[in-house]
Amino acid sequence: MFMNVFSRFYLLFVGARVWRDLDNQLPEPHGVMEDDTPRLNKFKSLVAKLSKRERRGLLKWLELQLWYVNNATPDLQTAREEELERKWRQIYDTHLEIVKSLA
Repeated sequence: MFMNVFSRFYLLFVGARVWRDLDNQLPEPHGVMEDDTPRLNKFKSLVAKLSKRERRGLLKWLELQLWYVNNATPDLQTAREEELERKWRQIYDTHLEIVKSLA
């Protein structure tokens, strides 16, 4: 039981580290598919070079971030907060789809 929980946390830790490392090598995200095409193309080539463990960790981390954006936001938000939420939902979702396609 403990090892199972530990391995899940470890995968999330690995995924967060991989995301941070990749994000530092990529152009700034815009949250609009057409504007993020160069970023997504470079992201795909970088993810293809990752180990299986790093790719799985990134997959789990992105799934968790997407869950947070979809479920852990307050009901009452300003227009700016809703805009930011949509932006990050788009960013995480498009990157997650790329990782899934390479998994």
